[in-house]
Amino acid sequence: MDSSAIPKAFFDHQKWYMATLSSLSDSADAKATTSTTTKIIHTYTKSIQGFSATLTLSELEALKSSTGFISYTRDRPLKLHTTHSSQFLV
Repeated sequence: MDSSAIPKAFFDHQKWYMATLSSLSDSADAKATTSTTTKIIHTYTKSIQGFSATLTLSELEALKSSTGFISYTRDRPLKLHTTHSSQFLV
């Protein structure tokens, strides 16, 4: 998210992110029963400005056209490389 695009009505980035996600849920195909706070996984404010969240495809498309959006990275499941980690960690 572009930190220079934060509206003056918001005092911190987290409230802006929550409001942005709330508006996406209202405008997108809102079949989701989860609240905005459960969609946000983590907010980032130190080296980058942004958040990680669980979104539907329609919410992602709506987010792309929102003010301050820069880019997204889809999270992909990782494949387990070993089944023996617990043996050498002990």
